[in-house]
Amino acid sequence: MSNISTKRSATRTAKNKTLAGTKNFFGIRAFNNRHDIIRDIKASHPEPEIHGNKIWKAATLLVDFLEVDPPRKNTHVMDLGCGWGLSGIYCAQQHQARVTAVRFEKITATDLEGVDEIIGSDICFWDELRDILYDVVQRAFDAGVQRVVLADPGRSPFLELVDRLNALYKTDLYEWDTSSPVTATGYVTEIFNVPNKNSNTKKQQRRRSR
Repeated sequence: MSNISTKRSATRTAKNKTLAGTKNFFGIRAFNNRHDIIRDIKASHPEPEIHGNKIWKAATLLVDFLEVDPPRKNTHVMDLGCGWGLSGIYCAQQHQARVTAVRFEKITATDLEGVDEIIGSDICFWDELRDILYDVVQRAFDAGVQRVVLADPGRSPFLELVDRLNALYKTDLYEWDTSSPVTATGYVTEIFNVPNKNSNTKKQQRRRSR
């Protein structure tokens, strides 16, 4: 199992003061399900195929982690399984990233050309998705991607994915929790395009301090 390490959280503690039907998502005005625009979109479009119709808590974990360990400015970030796309919007707005937001089931080597970093949250909840993501990460690193950051509540397929990738690449796994804009607890993994020369690293479980 990869190392479980700690990093100081940059979680905001102030209450969010936003307009009705919106939420302050790390400086982004995000519409919630009660907002008229979202209601109109849902009424006029078919349902998403894989649960892309809400802001999942793991997206909060991901962006809170990126507050501490952000992408480099002006890099090309790919947001896998983007849903409403808030994580990608955050990278573009706060870190001047060029963002490509996509579904990930059929990502090709051509799609990955010029991408520097990949992010994703709550996208490894089935065994099938674990296997797809395992292939996508390897394809991404072959194409020159330097870092992959994924967040998850801690489902078995996600943790199995981390184990499998840790056998190949330098991989860190962090217990992570936030209290704003919503309360969320889970894991963030950071995978680097660097061969792991010690894949049997002993698991070290340490909760980060606020």
